[in-house]
Amino acid sequence: MHYLSLIKYPLLPILIPQGIWAKLKTPRLSEATGARQGSVGTGKIIKLLILGDSAAAGVGVDQQAQALIGKIIQHLDAEKYQLQWQLQAKNGNTLLNLHNIVENLPVQYFDVVIISSGVNDILSQHSLKDWQKNCHQLHELIQYKFNQPKILFTQVPPLQYFSALPKLLAWYLGQHASLFNLHLKQLSSHLPHFHCVQLQL
Repeated sequence: MHYLSLIKYPLLPILIPQGIWAKLKTPRLSEATGARQGSVGTGKIIKLLILGDSAAAGVGVDQQAQALIGKIIQHLDAEKYQLQWQLQAKNGNTLLNLHNIVENLPVQYFDVVIISSGVNDILSQHSLKDWQKNCHQLHELIQYKFNQPKILFTQVPPLQYFSALPKLLAWYLGQHASLFNLHLKQLSSHLPHFHCVQLQL
């Protein structure tokens, strides 16, 4: 049993009020507007699917051009590559939500699938065991549905540095994020076509 499981219940009388306070205080921002699929460039075709939560959906910026897909397009060599992309992301998504999204998509080909998830799994208090199981199941489903694409799973952000959270709550959630990221790095070492990446945006 991980030490976080041992300290969770003694800390609940503090963590629950802090969580309620943070939820009431933190404004709920809208997702970025703009296209959720498109094509750019003229060269070799690369087919990209982005699956994710608020980070992938562009919460906090006005347009998708400023969000994750926009940053990717900015770095594209449009003379060498044609990027055909699709965005399936929503604020609040967990790994289970992403699994359901993939299940409902048709069988098709993608070269690369980028996954942004983890924060809502932590906020929903999903255990490490559940996180591990859901990671494996989503990996298997993506490999089956999309002809074994390369999967780039972005690390869970360091929640301990989120200024909107009280210090103890931020520390506790940050420990969970570190634990989830450790598992993602372990998956990178033995799952085919799976890579854990840290975005610097």
